[in-house]
Amino acid sequence: MDSPQGNDAFYKVMHALLYTSPNTGECHQDTQWLVSFLGEISEIRADFDLNEWSHISTEHGLAISPVSAAKCLQETKRTQVFLQAVKEAIEDRIAKGRSVRVLYAGTGPYGTLVLPLLAFLPSLNVRVTLIDIHPENIKAIQRMIRYFDLADKIDSIHLADATKWAPENSESFDIIVSETMNVLLKSEPQVWILANLVPYLSSSGALIPECISLGAHFTIGCPDYSTLLTIGEFFRLDKAHALDINRNDNSRFSGNIVVPEAITPKHKLCLTTDIQAYKNHRLSLNDSNLNTPIVLPIRTDQLEPNQLIHFEYHKENQVGFVFHFPKPEKPLCAESIANFAERSPCGLYQLTRAYQRCRLMRFGQKFEVSELDSQRDELLINALNLSYHQWLEILFRSDSINEVESHLHLLTDTLNDPDGVAKLNLALCELDNRIQH
Repeated sequence: MDSPQGNDAFYKVMHALLYTSPNTGECHQDTQWLVSFLGEISEIRADFDLNEWSHISTEHGLAISPVSAAKCLQETKRTQVFLQAVKEAIEDRIAKGRSVRVLYAGTGPYGTLVLPLLAFLPSLNVRVTLIDIHPENIKAIQRMIRYFDLADKIDSIHLADATKWAPENSESFDIIVSETMNVLLKSEPQVWILANLVPYLSSSGALIPECISLGAHFTIGCPDYSTLLTIGEFFRLDKAHALDINRNDNSRFSGNIVVPEAITPKHKLCLTTDIQAYKNHRLSLNDSNLNTPIVLPIRTDQLEPNQLIHFEYHKENQVGFVFHFPKPEKPLCAESIANFAERSPCGLYQLTRAYQRCRLMRFGQKFEVSELDSQRDELLINALNLSYHQWLEILFRSDSINEVESHLHLLTDTLNDPDGVAKLNLALCELDNRIQH
């Protein structure tokens, strides 16, 4: 590709993504076009069958599969915020009259946050080092570099685990980019990638994201910042804290949340993920799947003001925060689980019931799954293009129905489509009518 003008559609799309406010919602078609375009170039398409691609388990979290990573580009606001953040961080440093060295860890198949930007703005004086753990991603990145003629901007490409990789001669970088995270810093290795790489960031360098803040709140009904009873931040990941973790200071990995005086039996503990990508480029409540509020299934009529909810971060394999309540959760009873027609947050039938069944089994309670329930589940599994293993894994590992939907959003677009949800609900009702009559 000789220049951005050599592909008018690419130029138009990148211009929209970089210069339109992410808050307007105007660029959805642009991200869908871009994911298709980059899929053709890289030979890894976001619509490939997820069952044919594997995650890689590292010591400090799950490196999601190439296709799952490709799907992240479909989240328009998330893509815009990070692209605009990287652009501004690079331009801030170029303005000081020097070339910029960028380290990009966890590139996925498209190098989404750096390579399209360099293709759109070829005059940027940037040198890039790229790291990914998936061989398929490395091959895809090399195709991207050839297509966009970016070889002169690439210092090196590494097939490596970014939680352990180190540059030769302890060289430093002006910007380190890594968007390898899930909601509440769960499952994926964002914490450990930044902790491992931050010593190689120059003294005036920028991490992207600059700050990930996890907050604790109590809520009644659907979480909304206007109605949240906010307790405060319980964990932060930024340059200073990443350096502390690198130096084996684990003091921030555990602590306590104080139950407020104003709590009522209707409140639920709600956990939020706020992301400052760079300066004013931010993602907050419900802006993306990374910002889905997680409401924990604890009955607050068991809690008393000023009691302590203890939290700790599991640092290996199934990474993520675990919460210990001062009184044991009252187990869900088989008689009280949701009817199949009770809607999940996105409006889907059967999903809440299926999740609650799994919670019963998770806490060692017996539950007879009827043939009708099995057929409802099978209908959803097929419609959402999941494997049975994926379905069970999501239901069992999630701590709330909101988290179930957050995981499903990474695997399917159906939950974002009200018409698709309505068609699924109709199919579930028809199934019930057919079997019961």
